Amino acid sequence: MRAILSVVAASLKTNGSSALLAQSAGAPNAAAALGSPDQAPVFRSGVEVMEVDVTVVDAKGMPVRDLRIPDFTVTIDGQPRRVMSAEFISASYTPSTEPARPRDPYVSNNTDRRPGRLIMVVVDRNNIDTHTIRTALGAMKQFVTSIAPEDRLALFTIPAPGPSVDFTTNHALVLDAISRIVGSDDRMMSQRNISDYEAVSFENRSNPIVTQQLLYRACGDTDPNT
Repeated sequence: MRAILSVVAASLKTNGSSALLAQSAGAPNAAAALGSPDQAPVFRSGVEVMEVDVTVVDAKGMPVRDLRIPDFTVTIDGQPRRVMSAEFISASYTPSTEPARPRDPYVSNNTDRRPGRLIMVVVDRNNIDTHTIRTALGAMKQFVTSIAPEDRLALFTIPAPGPSVDFTTNHALVLDAISRIVGSDDRMMSQRNISDYEAVSFENRSNPIVTQQLLYRACGDTDPNT
């Protein structure tokens, strides 16, 4: 079984410091303990729900599918945390036999959550060249074809403009957009091509070795005064 657990964690902040609490109800007592007799403590307490990804298999290595909330125990720094929910996520997709219910595209709530995951893929075109991006795009395509059809996928490329797709279950649309991504970190292969670091080093005279290499490559001279 691969499950996503929603776990309650309480936190307390007082006078610029923070402490992790086992129960949110204990926040006032913990705050008093952190304060000093001369100064009244100022604190804020809150409860956060965090997700924990777990995998459970039996003695034969097969996933256990019928676990429920009471079957899990979660601790943080030795303190138990209350498990709010446990959701089974299968590694292999099994089509649902239930008919799809009509949905209002303008209304959303927490009780009628769609099945599947929300996955966003972001590609920074500025820091990858045309040659290197081919391997990355191949890996992304393999990932897209491996996820369940009910997973909603989004693609964004930075900086704009570039291929982008909003969250959708149409994975073929995302695959097509991935094929049109082009890296923009290509550099001119020239002896007079100057990097940003070389330009700054030359201007500030901060790195004599880099300055000499730059002058020799561009001018055939290593004297920065000529």
